[in-house]
Amino acid sequence: MIETFETVALAGALGDPSQLANGISEALVTTGLGLAIAIPFLAFHHFFKAKTNTYGTALAKEANKRTRDWMLQKEVAGAH
Repeated sequence: MIETFETVALAGALGDPSQLANGISEALVTTGLGLAIAIPFLAFHHFFKAKTNTYGTALAKEANKRTRDWMLQKEVAGAH
């Protein structure tokens, strides 16, 4: 867009509208391609983030369970 407006400014008062249209078209195409790439990757990011959070929660629960069981065994062994 910067190049487009520089071209129009150098061309004179109103410049050539086709030059402006070409620049706007180029900007829209690059924006569309950027969104076409970014949106699927954002979806993958959220999918894998949710997956790792699920695994993290399961790991924390298992670690808490094992720690609790280990502490209870020590208490039982110490009572005898």
